[in-house]
Amino acid sequence: MSMSGLLTIAIEFMKKTVDAIKEAGLREKVKVIIGGGRADEWAKEHVGADAWTNDAGVGVRICLKWMEEKHGGCCG
Repeated sequence: MSMSGLLTIAIEFMKKTVDAIKEAGLREKVKVIIGGGRADEWAKEHVGADAWTNDAGVGVRICLKWMEEKHGGCCG
């Protein structure tokens, strides 16, 4: 799952989304990446995301790496 936010307030909504995924018992099945103008290491930790980036190309590469790890190199 990916989320992006340009405003600081978006970080709290990202956290609420990850919290809802946890409450549904799905967190171990879902990788979360965040991005946008306010994303950084602090935001990643606060939200509970697996990764963060401010560069869409880097975000795609991170997601492709996750897919390769899960499916044994299907997406390279």
